[in-house]
Amino acid sequence: VLQVLERMSSETTQSGAQSIGLLAGKLEDIGQDASKLRVAALVVPHQRGSKDNCEMLDEMNILGLQEAKGLFILGWLVVNVAGSKEPSPTELRSHAGFQTMMPECVVGIVDPNEPKQCKFFRLTE
Repeated sequence: VLQVLERMSSETTQSGAQSIGLLAGKLEDIGQDASKLRVAALVVPHQRGSKDNCEMLDEMNILGLQEAKGLFILGWLVVNVAGSKEPSPTELRSHAGFQTMMPECVVGIVDPNEPKQCKFFRLTE
């Protein structure tokens, strides 16, 4: 997933702007009346970014994709061109909305200088 995001966001990252990708998945039955959430896809939405934020565009297209494929948004990744490995106040506010809709939701911060590493956060445990 990180390699796909790195490849898809390389031009944006080189221009000094942040990029985001949504972690989409499904509820998977693992037997004995148990289930787990599994990431099945990385959705890279149309977006507009700057050095300290990124905005998704055409969010209705994402909802249509979710419905068509039976996917949930399980989290999101942000390529932080500033190199910080901690979420910014803006990212925390954005994530609050995601986690309000789905408590298991995570945000992953990716440093473009270390694209194979990602640090995940949740607002609550």
